[in-house]
Amino acid sequence: MHYIDYNERKLIYKYNNKIYRKLKDMDINLHNKRYIKKECIKNLLVNGYELDKEQKEAIYTDEINTLVVAGAGSGKTLTIVGKIEYLINSGIDEREILCISLTNDACNNLSSKIKYNVEVLTFHKLALNIIGYDKYKICSSKMLNYVVDEYFESIIYNNKEMICTLLGLSNKKITYTSFIKTKEFNSIKQTIITFISLFKANGYSVDYFCKLDVKEYHNLLSIIVDIYILYYKELKSQNLIDFDDMLSIAIEEIRSHGLNLKYKYIIIDEFQDTSLVKLNLIKAIQSVAHSKLFVVGDDFQSIYKFTGCNIDIFVNFESYVKYAKTVKITHTYRNSQQLVDVASSFVLKNKHQIYKHIVSNKKRHKPIKLVHYQKDILDKLLNYLNSKKETDILLLGRNNNDINKYLNDNYKRDGDCIKYNHSDQDIKYLTVHRSKGLECDCVVLLNLYDDIMGFPCKIKDAKVLSLINKEDRFLFEEERRLFYVALTRTKKDIYLICPLNMSIFVKEIIRDSKNHIEWLDI
Repeated sequence: MHYIDYNERKLIYKYNNKIYRKLKDMDINLHNKRYIKKECIKNLLVNGYELDKEQKEAIYTDEINTLVVAGAGSGKTLTIVGKIEYLINSGIDEREILCISLTNDACNNLSSKIKYNVEVLTFHKLALNIIGYDKYKICSSKMLNYVVDEYFESIIYNNKEMICTLLGLSNKKITYTSFIKTKEFNSIKQTIITFISLFKANGYSVDYFCKLDVKEYHNLLSIIVDIYILYYKELKSQNLIDFDDMLSIAIEEIRSHGLNLKYKYIIIDEFQDTSLVKLNLIKAIQSVAHSKLFVVGDDFQSIYKFTGCNIDIFVNFESYVKYAKTVKITHTYRNSQQLVDVASSFVLKNKHQIYKHIVSNKKRHKPIKLVHYQKDILDKLLNYLNSKKETDILLLGRNNNDINKYLNDNYKRDGDCIKYNHSDQDIKYLTVHRSKGLECDCVVLLNLYDDIMGFPCKIKDAKVLSLINKEDRFLFEEERRLFYVALTRTKKDIYLICPLNMSIFVKEIIRDSKNHIEWLDI
């Protein structure tokens, strides 16, 4: 007995042979379920850990396209490593497996856990391997910023009417010098850069501009089109490409030349943060290599929309690829059941996600600890944790500089490292974005203000961006997922420092999960 994938299924129904006659009265899905059940009975050790039933079911599922929906702390990395070992033990050559993760650090971490010589690449490193390293030079990320400045200084400099239009003013006495000092100018400039970056990340060509409804944004869009074309010409004249170009050029290279790619399996980590152009690159590889795709992620932790990532690809996976199957891993080994209940209830207020009931064998009495903000609160909280013999502590903030409000002369900051003079330990400070994938015994969450730069951050995207990036269907949709990421970093308790002007997220948790929270008087 073996697993029957969709390719074999098509052959079974195409040819009237012995296999067809044996299986004509058997439901193939039932056959595959029986196969997986039989395999799951066997013990499966990966890096010294015994895999659970759901992890094994994910590994043994062998459709053309498999989506593994893995909850926070459920061992998705272990599942990926287990999948690779299972494939190699089944006769797949290690050179026929491609593993993809989002960052160099994530790739290095994954590589360190795989004992075989399997390629583990970022999407951009993969694209460069396909394009070749000698065809183009990679431009600085500052190039687009430079082109925008050049455009404004040469085209907008003497155009007071355009300046007033962009600022929404009727007073035409404003000068270019005063214009570039306004907050509005910085906002317009950032909007232009973000629009072009998202435009390219979504794989659009310049023709797409013609399809946009430009009535409401006519002036700004005309500037964006001019800058986009200028940027394109600047890159081409110097034989440069940017990071988004790498992916598009790699896709065209495959489609034009049908490269001899030998990947039988493509495994992608953190698939919830995939953009359309990244998916198109994978589908292009599949079209020439006939690869099977095995992707792992958690839509509850999709937090990179601002870079062009599209959660819809994950949530509606089976509408983006053919011959797909979804399996879930729902047992967490990090969080207590009490914390899981709070975090899951919080994030699932948004129904436009994949429902999953996360379970844990760990129990923890009131893992959400609330602390009133007061002077030198961080000192008091760290002293309290030291008295509890807690030494594995992670400080989290919504923004890079959130920590500064809490530091005094008792601290020395060196990048991510915070040295507290009253203790021998070094404590790490990270933004919640950077903490994804990490875990710690005790987590302290800062900047829980109900403010424009608080948590949730209330800065709204420029409306013009909705032309190329879908607007949230739920209020603070991605901020809610980001808060979920913060809550689920802890292996024990999470401490929320609460000011009087308290975050609406914290108020919601106090209202909905009072049985799992504790106010500390320290």
